[in-house]
Amino acid sequence: MDRGDASTAVSSLSARCAVLAACGPAGKPKPNFVRTGCAIFLPNECRIYLYDAKRLLALGVDPDYTLRHELAHCMGWPGSHPGARTVQESSKP
Repeated sequence: MDRGDASTAVSSLSARCAVLAACGPAGKPKPNFVRTGCAIFLPNECRIYLYDAKRLLALGVDPDYTLRHELAHCMGWPGSHPGARTVQESSKP
C-alpha cells in the first residue's frame, strides 16, 4: 500500500513515557528492545513520534536512521519489516 500522498508530521519527544503514550506498546519486541519511535496513520496524514536526537544518540541510535525507518512506514512499509537489514548491514557499501 503506497501512502506517499499523505502529509507527514514529525514530533520529537524527550521522555520515554511520552513515546510510549504516543506509540503504545510494541507488538512482539525482541530482548533489550527500546521503542525509539513510531509512525501513526490517520486519514491523509502520517504522524511520526521519535525520541529527540540527544536521547537517540545516548541510546547509540542514529537519529537519521530512525527517521528514515519511520518514513518508510509512512510510505507503506509494513510493521512486519520485510527485507529489513540491521544497522550494520545498511551501512555497508
